[in-house]
Amino acid sequence: MTKKAVKVMIGVDSCIPSLQDWRQAFPGVVFAVGNTPDAQREHIRDADVCIGAITRDAFLTARQVKWVASPWAGIDFAMAIPELVNSDVIITHTPDVHAPSMADHVFAMILSFAHCLPQVLDDQKNHIFDTQKYHNRILELAGSTIGILGFGAVGRAVARRAHGFDMKVYAIARTPPTHSNQAEAIWPPDSLDDLLKISDWFVISSPLTDETRGLIDKRRIALLKPSAHLIVISRGAIIDEVALADALHNGQLAGAATDALTIEPPDPQNPSPLWNLDNCLISPHSSSPTAKMFAARRKFCKENLHRYLNGELLMGIRDQTLGY
Repeated sequence: MTKKAVKVMIGVDSCIPSLQDWRQAFPGVVFAVGNTPDAQREHIRDADVCIGAITRDAFLTARQVKWVASPWAGIDFAMAIPELVNSDVIITHTPDVHAPSMADHVFAMILSFAHCLPQVLDDQKNHIFDTQKYHNRILELAGSTIGILGFGAVGRAVARRAHGFDMKVYAIARTPPTHSNQAEAIWPPDSLDDLLKISDWFVISSPLTDETRGLIDKRRIALLKPSAHLIVISRGAIIDEVALADALHNGQLAGAATDALTIEPPDPQNPSPLWNLDNCLISPHSSSPTAKMFAARRKFCKENLHRYLNGELLMGIRDQTLGY
């Protein structure tokens, strides 16, 4: 009897821009693209593997899927499907490959605030050359404290860059610290309030889970210094955007920057309250898509598919109960 070919459905926003290379690399695998809800429901029905995002509606039609692979660091799309979370289906993510560019982006945001770059660019457009305007407004990073919520690959990459600027690094990690040499201290989650109070720059790099959703609320935002800046590099839903906007508008917080919003893309009829604030920088979830990252993502997913086909242990297996 001929062995049935493994079928892989490529989900939304996957790491595979073209199937030609993958079909050559895996000649015995059947690939199908599920880039619409109807196509997902059709192809996931008899697929063994899904690489990329999948909807709950589509997952419920699956009869034999054994592995869902996130091409990203986060798996929140999978955690939103309770039937998937409570099943025996393996969920993997793609660690580390996004961290360098995301950490670079954090410092692009920090340096933009420290050196007033949005105002400098406005002055350039308006042909204004006013040195005294910036007297005592430029911030030196050396000696300042950066607090990092979430000390995974991204958080640690931020810490390494912070050391290059002679900053003091403190972090919050849910699991016991294994990288204590990269920070002055790594505290448990119940020390979050203490970290907020001492941070000049507070970076959110934790995954979105039931525990972190809305974690940085109005009360916690008020713990930050009026001179502090908050940077969101992971998921927008971790922070209360209305409370953050109020703090920025009322001068309770110097500035904020985010690469992620709670609703993406923003609803034109009901945009984020952060959208029109001069002291808030918003980038369109664009911190990581470098050519180098895409290549590393494809390499990782290819290696994992080889492992799956050979019955080997997959890389990047996530804990469905924790969400990371």
